[in-house]
Amino acid sequence: MGLFSKKKEESRVPRPLPPFMNNNSNQNPIQNELSLNNSPSMPQSNLPTLPSLNEFQEENKNYGNDIQNNNENMINTLNNSLNDASQKMNELDNRMSNLPVQNPNEQEVSVFIRLDKYNDVIKTVNNMEHKINELKHTISRLSEVRNNEQKLIDSWNNLISEAESRIQEVTSKLPPARK
Repeated sequence: MGLFSKKKEESRVPRPLPPFMNNNSNQNPIQNELSLNNSPSMPQSNLPTLPSLNEFQEENKNYGNDIQNNNENMINTLNNSLNDASQKMNELDNRMSNLPVQNPNEQEVSVFIRLDKYNDVIKTVNNMEHKINELKHTISRLSEVRNNEQKLIDSWNNLISEAESRIQEVTSKLPPARK
C-alpha cells in the first residue's frame, strides 16, 4: 500500500440508454431519431396539436377588419364624448350669461380689522404717501437741474459759435499770407 503503487483497473459499468432509444444496436442513430415517435418506451401523451397554416390564415383573415372596426368604434366614442363635452360647455356658458352682473361699487362690504392692525395699516399708507411725495419732488428737482444744464450747454455752444464767427470775420479781413 504505497503511495506510488499501480492503480487497479476499474471495470466499466454499463450505462442505461435513455428511455426514448431502442436497445437494438443494429439500427443506426439517425433511424433511432426518426423512429422516436414509434418507440414503445415513450409514453403517449394527450398534447394538443398545432393548427395548420391554412387554418391559421382563415381564422386571422378578419383580424385586420376587426382592428379597423375597433378603431372606428374608438373614434366614434371619442367624437361622442367630445360632442357631449362641448354641449355641457355651451350649457355652462348660457347659465353664466344669464347670471346677474354685480357691480362691486354698488355693494357695501363690511370688513372687520383689529384696531392695532388698522393703526399699522394707516401708518404704512401714510409712509407710502410721504415717500411718493419725496420721489415726485426729487424727480422735479432732477428735471430742473437737467434743464439748467441744457441751458448752460446751449450758452456754451452759442459762445463757441460766436467766437468762431469772429475768427472768420478777422481772417476774412486779413490779407492772404505770403510764402
